[in-house]
Amino acid sequence: MRALLDTNVVLRNANMLDPLYPRVNQALRKLAADGWDLCIAPQNVVEFLVVATRPVAVNGFGLTSDEARQEIDVVMNSYTVLPDPPDLLQRWLDLCTRYQARGRQAHDARLVAFMQGHGIAHLLTLNAADFVRYADVVCPPLTGP
Repeated sequence: MRALLDTNVVLRNANMLDPLYPRVNQALRKLAADGWDLCIAPQNVVEFLVVATRPVAVNGFGLTSDEARQEIDVVMNSYTVLPDPPDLLQRWLDLCTRYQARGRQAHDARLVAFMQGHGIAHLLTLNAADFVRYADVVCPPLTGP
């Protein structure tokens, strides 16, 4: 089975100093050992770059662009990177309208649209509450850690 990783999971697994790193890493290892195909979307890579290059003082990693690229290469080699489905924009707009996703909620709606486009029903996230509105689209999130 396939599971999409939320960016918060990818970020925490890339930062061994994060207090949630051990739990996230353990959950990812267990899922992989159980045969799950752990996937990321281009959106995860974009969001990772944003956080990786943001200053530490404002909750980022404080990396240079070159350092961030190296980390991204590691991430992209660690998971299955799926392309955006051709109908992603329409699916996303439909979800935003149907579920009244506003502001930051639109980012989560885009991940759900991505999942729909690839037939993925499972999501590993640390923010399960952000996806409750999509319960008829996404199986209960694999909160793992």
